[in-house]
Amino acid sequence: MRFNPILVWGGTALLVGLTACQQDSAPTSPSDRPSISAKQSSTSGSLYLLSFGPNAPADLQARLAAAGGKVKKISREAGIAKVESNAANFAALAAAIPGVDAVIKNRVIRWIDPNQRVYKAKTTNKPRGVKGHSIGDNETFFGSQWDMIAIHAPQAWDLGARGTGVRLAVLDGGLNDTHVDLAGSVDVQCSASMVDGFAFNQDFDPDGFSHATHVAGIIAARDNSVGTIGVAPGATIIGVKVLQEGSGSFEDVIDGILYAADPSSTPGKQGCARADIINLSLGATFEPEKGDKAFLKVLDRATTFADKHGVLVIAAAGNEGLNFDQAKTFVSVPAQS
Repeated sequence: MRFNPILVWGGTALLVGLTACQQDSAPTSPSDRPSISAKQSSTSGSLYLLSFGPNAPADLQARLAAAGGKVKKISREAGIAKVESNAANFAALAAAIPGVDAVIKNRVIRWIDPNQRVYKAKTTNKPRGVKGHSIGDNETFFGSQWDMIAIHAPQAWDLGARGTGVRLAVLDGGLNDTHVDLAGSVDVQCSASMVDGFAFNQDFDPDGFSHATHVAGIIAARDNSVGTIGVAPGATIIGVKVLQEGSGSFEDVIDGILYAADPSSTPGKQGCARADIINLSLGATFEPEKGDKAFLKVLDRATTFADKHGVLVIAAAGNEGLNFDQAKTFVSVPAQS
């Protein structure tokens, strides 16, 4: 497995985002990559996501209703609306409204490979040159955390850069907030689930593996002499569940981004502070078909909203080995949105 930490320094604090953890394998040829439509496991039928600009009419909600839609949620600041409609021509009518630049039917796709598993430590030997640092080298499996040495994390910790005070939202599946390396570091009150019927810390895997917990541990596993240590062991994690068993809808992923950037607008979360960083260790690679380009516009609205709220969004690029710069046949989201 290859872990690729991305370090962003701000003052004396270490702000961290991690790319998705995927098994190293031979690069997949573009011809073998399915489109996002082929990955689609279901549709929500009557739910549409809309992207609109600041020039959209003041009576946009009324116009959407006239087009045969029922607005579930609309944010003029984000430029995103969720609309239910069973009208056959709703998408065309909505797209014709001035200022509306994208209309797409919600879909559920697989964002994380269910067969993906993690690297298992085989040694507890401490790498040369790290023993004696203020924290980290007494963790059970620190000898296997070569990535921490590669990015000089121990030296940063010694300087006091441990992520203390940084709030980091992990958008993923269910996150185990009682794990020995995370207990006390997860803001349970401000964590949330965008997946109907599930709490932020609920998920299911027959092998007991939790991708969200794994990612959160890479980021912020505590300095407690047990297991591993995270890149930013002093950071606070906000669990935002947008996936179930590796799959999730466009709607839930976008709702998760908007929530992490501004939780105070959500009932029951008015006292919650936004995240400083949103981590998206998830992704889908597809051919940019017409409808999928519309989704990219909606996703771009969501990430722009987060940026305007002062939130750094970091997304997984994956380890597939595809050349996105030259081929331009495929798009990886959310990394390329």
